[in-house]
Amino acid sequence: MSYSIGAVARALNLPTRTIRSWEARYGWPVPLRDERGNRHYSISDVERIRAVLKQKGSRALAEVMDEEKARLEEGALELVKKYAMLVRRFRGCLQDGPDAWMRETARKEREACLIEARELALLRSRLAP
Repeated sequence: MSYSIGAVARALNLPTRTIRSWEARYGWPVPLRDERGNRHYSISDVERIRAVLKQKGSRALAEVMDEEKARLEEGALELVKKYAMLVRRFRGCLQDGPDAWMRETARKEREACLIEARELALLRSRLAP
């Protein structure tokens, strides 16, 4: 389920311009966008924004953004490890001469991992100073 920027703003009692300015200034949050460019936020995005709002009083927003960036970098590292493991498995399948099903399964897993890696790279580039 996804939520529009207006729904998120109403739920958090926050102006939409604040969410948009965070996106422009800090590259966060990073909503999915549809073919018309409309923002779509997941429940985890909403929860992270809520956490930022709670912490804003006690810590600078930049600190919270740094933590978010570190969290994304950890996710990127996990994806790199997963990708390397899939590449090893895929190469092993090709060398061992398995049946077509195993090759196809490894290929699909590799493609899925590449898509995740691209998405994370996009998120990281938006969070980069």
